[in-house]
Amino acid sequence: EGTANAEAEVSRLRVVVANAEQKRAEAERALLELQEAVKPRHLSAEKRERFMNFLRQSPKLPIEIRCMDMEGCAFAKEIEDALREAGWEVRGSAGVYAVMSPFFGLVLVQKEVGNALPALERLHSALSEIGFPPRASADPNQPDNVIILAVGARP
Repeated sequence: EGTANAEAEVSRLRVVVANAEQKRAEAERALLELQEAVKPRHLSAEKRERFMNFLRQSPKLPIEIRCMDMEGCAFAKEIEDALREAGWEVRGSAGVYAVMSPFFGLVLVQKEVGNALPALERLHSALSEIGFPPRASADPNQPDNVIILAVGARP
């Protein structure tokens, strides 16, 4: 009877250990997902090169880059540098602009709705191609033939 009880206890402990291992693996996966979700956005060398190649031969317009927070401004600076290297005119330098309400992700702004400028369409495609699809917006107070790229908080 003692041996049977010991074998039953060993079997029970094996199940406990297996369940604990499964929970540990699930916790590690959740931690990796969380770390990826809060990691700052960044243009890898490969994405930067693809982005610039996509834009070098495209129609170009002056662009202003605006950002909302420190992480967004660091990412905006990477985009700014790549745009300049691809031959785009970036007016000013990426800097924090006051906004009425926080926003997330990237937003491309032009003056009018419904008549997307070819340069804006190409920039939209280039950002989408490298995994950072922007939303489109219009602001009638913006100057003609200037694109605004607003870099909000990490989505």
